[in-house]
Amino acid sequence: MPMTISWESTYKEFNSAQWANRMANPRRTFGQFFPLILCTLGALISVAIFFLDLATGKTMSDTALISTFAFVGGSAIGWISWKLKLLKYYENLWPAKCTNRTCTLTLSDEGIYSEMMGIGNSDIKWSAFCRFVETKKVILLYFSKTRWVNIPQSALTADQQTELMQLLETHIGRDQNSC
Repeated sequence: MPMTISWESTYKEFNSAQWANRMANPRRTFGQFFPLILCTLGALISVAIFFLDLATGKTMSDTALISTFAFVGGSAIGWISWKLKLLKYYENLWPAKCTNRTCTLTLSDEGIYSEMMGIGNSDIKWSAFCRFVETKKVILLYFSKTRWVNIPQSALTADQQTELMQLLETHIGRDQNSC
């Protein structure tokens, strides 16, 4: 018997899915965040040196002061641009003209039928999925290393969650390293 799940897509839910994907793929995540981490560490070290100079009564050279502000500013710009990039991804997914952001998934023994109101629909067979990841906020169904279907936990009742987990374990399995 097919199971239908519907929810209103929000940026918060989209962001939760992005974070769950990053936690499920740590090597890829490290590569994406390394420049931001490096800038942040540089900014923290520069600020520590700045305050150490203030505490010892020494005056900081103009070059050191400029480099401190450059690291801090660069780090802030890096983090802000990353968040704006995520927002742009979400806006590209849901064009401004699309006011109904309802997502509907129908899961059956054949696969998943997905419909995004005003955007499109797709029919994906179970054999296309290689793994799934479950977090407190979202369930990601992967059909490649970087592509997934997300299901917010908030859209599921307790019975649906149990039934969904049984379906996923039957058709995809618990092998978390298959793609």
